[in-house]
Amino acid sequence: MKKVLSAAMAAVMVVSMAGCGSAGKTAETTTAAPVAATEKTEETTAADTKEAASSGEVTTIEFFQMKDEGTDYYTALIKEFEAQNPDIKIEYTNVPDAETVLMTRMASDQVPDVFTHFPLDASFREQVKAGYMMDLTGETMLENVADDILDISLIDGKSYSVPVSLNMLGVYYNKDLFDKAGVEIPTTIEDLYKVCDTLKAADITPFTFPDKDVWTVRQFCDRASVTMLEDPVGLFEDIAAGKTTAADSKELRQMGETIVKLRQYGQEDNLGTGQEQAIADFANGKAAMFFSGTFAYPEIVKSNPDLPFAMFRYPSFNGSSIDRLGVNIDTAFSISASTKYPEAAKRFVEYCTSPENAQQFSDYDGTPSAIKGVNFNKSEFESMFKDYIQTGKTMSVPSNSWPPSFGGEYGNICQELIDTKDVDQWLDNLNQLIMDTYNN
Repeated sequence: MKKVLSAAMAAVMVVSMAGCGSAGKTAETTTAAPVAATEKTEETTAADTKEAASSGEVTTIEFFQMKDEGTDYYTALIKEFEAQNPDIKIEYTNVPDAETVLMTRMASDQVPDVFTHFPLDASFREQVKAGYMMDLTGETMLENVADDILDISLIDGKSYSVPVSLNMLGVYYNKDLFDKAGVEIPTTIEDLYKVCDTLKAADITPFTFPDKDVWTVRQFCDRASVTMLEDPVGLFEDIAAGKTTAADSKELRQMGETIVKLRQYGQEDNLGTGQEQAIADFANGKAAMFFSGTFAYPEIVKSNPDLPFAMFRYPSFNGSSIDRLGVNIDTAFSISASTKYPEAAKRFVEYCTSPENAQQFSDYDGTPSAIKGVNFNKSEFESMFKDYIQTGKTMSVPSNSWPPSFGGEYGNICQELIDTKDVDQWLDNLNQLIMDTYNN
């Protein structure tokens, strides 16, 4: 999977860089309303609308959207879709801890008609096996997806999702605060510590950490392991097989020590700070750096349209040969296998994933697109995109290889590590968690 995804990301040259604007200019782009669908969709819609108008019937379908930061975009998109499709009403759902809520709803047979998700996650594959997703193989909407991205989303040779965007994970930094302290982008973790020390000496808080939320802690530990562990997937599998232990891994110990040490450079109440507050603090200059993915971009810009910021790759240790970027399919659409309104659901998904609207989403979300012909316009991520995605120096984030029950508990024990600073206990907890989940 690692090599396949690397090749796929390199092949996303169809998602080319197309110009660079200022932060203020970018903010203007993010507020633009989605454009109309393709002519083909419009023709189909017109015919269906005429029939619906004559009957007076309106079909209501639920759209469950996973990401908080996508709310403004999808609210505008839905408004335009409903205007062009008066026979269909979209009931929009976005809730806290959406991933858990969605799984709970699936278990109780309350699957939304249309929903977004992360198609490379082990949990999604389990949901497909359980029969919750409609088989979309052969649907015309899939023709818009870049071939290599579509290939890695297949399950047993079939399509159960329409990938829309990719994400890049790294460290956001405030250019003005870096200039004020006279520091440059660090290339190693040891350099990162030095940057943090210099920032502190200049009375600048180096990091804001959203450690209150288990998912952000899990994400940090997952994504950072891409550059701190030589083979994060294989190491966990070896532990599960009894070939080694977490405590015997010098890499894992070093990783745990790094997680703890970095918090010395964070805000005073990192365990009381959630994602939303951390984004606001970074956007308003209260901290020089913030670890997250491209998906945080809309909220950063929303909080401060004039912020001069960019992202750099989470660094590796001194002497390490690891030079890669953690990437993932960030947003994909699926349709419930049990929806009562399959045609209405398909029309909505086709509209959302059209090249025109995919371009709007990429501009809004700050993410490279999985849709053919969409340009990537974000100068804030230009170096990440050119140096890693376009050159194929990528790795599928390790969480895509975890058992479905692993992620939540991993987040919990990593959060406990941040609280207690006890690396030995963390290693013991991690070893037990791997043995319990990988072998069941």
